[in-house]
Amino acid sequence: MSKIRTVISYIEKHGASPMGEICRGTGFSVREVNSSLRYLARIGMLIKTGSRGKYRYGIPEAPKHAKTKPPIRKKTVITAKDNTVTIGSKKQEIEQLINRGLVRRAQTAISSLIAEARDLDTVNWAMDKGNACGFRAKYF
Repeated sequence: MSKIRTVISYIEKHGASPMGEICRGTGFSVREVNSSLRYLARIGMLIKTGSRGKYRYGIPEAPKHAKTKPPIRKKTVITAKDNTVTIGSKKQEIEQLINRGLVRRAQTAISSLIAEARDLDTVNWAMDKGNACGFRAKYF
Protein backbone atom coordinates (compact mmCIF):
# COMPACT_ATOMS: atom_id res chain seq x y z
CA MET A 1 0.00 0.00 0.00
CA SER A 2 1.29 3.46 -0.83
CA LYS A 3 2.10 6.01 1.85
CA ILE A 4 -0.85 8.20 0.90
CA ARG A 5 -3.29 5.29 1.13
CA THR A 6 -1.83 4.26 4.46
CA VAL A 7 -2.27 7.80 5.82
CA ILE A 8 -5.86 7.94 4.52
CA SER A 9 -6.75 4.58 6.05
CA TYR A 10 -5.26 5.63 9.40
CA ILE A 11 -7.28 8.87 9.43
CA GLU A 12 -10.43 6.97 8.43
CA LYS A 13 -9.98 4.48 11.28
CA HIS A 14 -8.96 6.93 14.01
CA GLY A 15 -10.71 10.13 12.95
CA ALA A 16 -9.11 13.57 12.99
CA SER A 17 -5.63 13.18 14.46
CA PRO A 18 -2.51 15.29 15.00
CA MET A 19 0.51 14.61 12.82
CA GLY A 20 2.47 12.94 15.66
CA GLU A 21 -0.21 10.30 16.13
CA ILE A 22 -0.39 9.71 12.38
CA CYS A 23 3.42 9.24 12.28
CA ARG A 24 3.36 6.78 15.18
CA GLY A 25 0.34 4.89 13.81
CA THR A 26 1.66 4.51 10.28
CA GLY A 27 5.35 4.12 11.11
CA PHE A 28 6.40 6.81 8.62
CA SER A 29 8.67 9.77 9.30
CA VAL A 30 7.29 13.27 9.82
CA ARG A 31 8.56 14.28 6.38
CA GLU A 32 6.75 11.40 4.63
CA VAL A 33 3.49 12.00 6.49
CA ASN A 34 3.70 15.76 5.93
CA SER A 35 4.13 15.36 2.16
CA SER A 36 1.18 12.94 2.05
CA LEU A 37 -0.99 15.31 4.11
CA ARG A 38 -0.08 18.30 1.91
CA TYR A 39 -0.98 16.33 -1.22
CA LEU A 40 -4.31 15.21 0.26
CA ALA A 41 -5.12 18.78 1.33
CA ARG A 42 -4.28 20.07 -2.13
CA ILE A 43 -6.72 17.68 -3.85
CA GLY A 44 -9.43 18.40 -1.27
CA MET A 45 -9.53 15.05 0.54
CA LEU A 46 -8.29 16.42 3.86
CA ILE A 47 -9.43 19.02 6.36
CA LYS A 48 -6.86 20.77 8.54
CA THR A 49 -8.35 22.13 11.79
CA GLY A 50 -6.74 23.83 14.75
CA SER A 51 -4.21 26.64 15.14
CA ARG A 52 -0.58 27.44 16.08
CA GLY A 53 1.02 24.11 15.35
CA LYS A 54 -1.73 22.05 16.98
CA TYR A 55 -3.49 20.92 13.85
CA ARG A 56 -5.73 17.91 13.49
CA TYR A 57 -6.06 16.30 10.09
CA GLY A 58 -9.35 14.69 9.15
CA ILE A 59 -11.33 13.57 6.15
CA PRO A 60 -14.37 15.67 5.24
CA GLU A 61 -17.66 13.90 5.57
CA ALA A 62 -20.07 13.78 2.70
CA PRO A 63 -22.90 16.24 3.23
CA LYS A 64 -25.99 14.55 4.58
CA HIS A 65 -29.06 15.45 2.64
CA ALA A 66 -32.48 15.00 4.08
CA LYS A 67 -34.75 12.90 1.96
CA THR A 68 -36.97 15.26 0.09
CA LYS A 69 -40.29 14.57 -1.44
CA PRO A 70 -40.67 15.20 -5.14
CA PRO A 71 -42.55 18.38 -5.99
CA ILE A 72 -46.29 18.07 -6.10
CA ARG A 73 -47.47 18.43 -9.62
CA LYS A 74 -50.73 20.17 -10.12
CA LYS A 75 -53.07 18.26 -12.32
CA THR A 76 -54.48 20.56 -14.91
CA VAL A 77 -57.81 19.61 -16.29
CA ILE A 78 -58.05 20.14 -20.00
CA THR A 79 -61.48 21.28 -20.98
CA ALA A 80 -62.62 21.16 -24.54
CA LYS A 81 -63.32 24.63 -25.84
CA ASP A 82 -65.93 25.41 -28.38
CA ASN A 83 -63.52 26.69 -30.97
CA THR A 84 -65.58 26.05 -34.09
CA VAL A 85 -65.74 29.78 -34.79
CA THR A 86 -61.98 30.22 -34.67
CA ILE A 87 -61.38 27.06 -36.70
CA GLY A 88 -63.78 28.27 -39.37
CA SER A 89 -62.02 31.62 -39.59
CA LYS A 90 -58.62 29.93 -39.73
CA LYS A 91 -59.81 27.72 -42.58
CA GLN A 92 -60.89 30.84 -44.50
CA GLU A 93 -57.55 32.50 -43.78
CA ILE A 94 -55.68 29.44 -45.06
CA GLU A 95 -57.77 29.42 -48.25
CA GLN A 96 -57.02 33.12 -48.83
CA LEU A 97 -53.30 32.62 -48.28
CA ILE A 98 -53.23 29.73 -50.74
CA ASN A 99 -55.18 31.73 -53.34
CA ARG A 100 -52.76 34.65 -53.00
CA GLY A 101 -49.80 32.31 -53.47
CA LEU A 102 -48.42 32.65 -49.94
CA VAL A 103 -47.96 28.92 -49.49
CA ARG A 104 -45.24 29.04 -46.85
CA ARG A 105 -47.35 31.28 -44.64
CA ALA A 106 -50.32 29.00 -45.30
CA GLN A 107 -48.30 25.98 -44.17
CA THR A 108 -47.54 27.75 -40.88
CA ALA A 109 -51.24 28.49 -40.37
CA ILE A 110 -52.06 24.86 -41.21
CA SER A 111 -49.63 23.63 -38.55
CA SER A 112 -51.27 25.81 -35.89
CA LEU A 113 -54.73 24.65 -37.04
CA ILE A 114 -53.73 21.00 -36.68
CA ALA A 115 -52.45 21.71 -33.16
CA GLU A 116 -55.74 23.33 -32.14
CA ALA A 117 -58.14 21.00 -33.95
CA ARG A 118 -60.28 18.67 -31.87
CA ASP A 119 -61.95 16.62 -34.58
CA LEU A 120 -60.54 14.32 -37.21
CA ASP A 121 -62.31 16.00 -40.13
CA THR A 122 -60.50 19.29 -39.50
CA VAL A 123 -57.16 17.52 -39.20
CA ASN A 124 -57.72 15.62 -42.46
CA TRP A 125 -58.76 18.84 -44.24
CA ALA A 126 -55.64 20.60 -42.94
CA MET A 127 -53.40 17.70 -43.98
CA ASP A 128 -54.83 17.77 -47.51
CA LYS A 129 -54.26 21.52 -47.73
CA GLY A 130 -50.76 21.07 -46.36
CA ASN A 131 -49.95 18.52 -49.05
CA ALA A 132 -51.30 20.86 -51.72
CA CYS A 133 -49.19 23.71 -50.33
CA GLY A 134 -46.10 21.53 -50.34
CA PHE A 135 -46.69 20.61 -53.97
CA ARG A 136 -47.21 24.25 -54.94
CA ALA A 137 -44.14 25.43 -53.04
CA LYS A 138 -42.01 22.81 -54.73
CA TYR A 139 -43.20 22.99 -58.35
CA PHE A 140 -44.72 26.45 -58.90
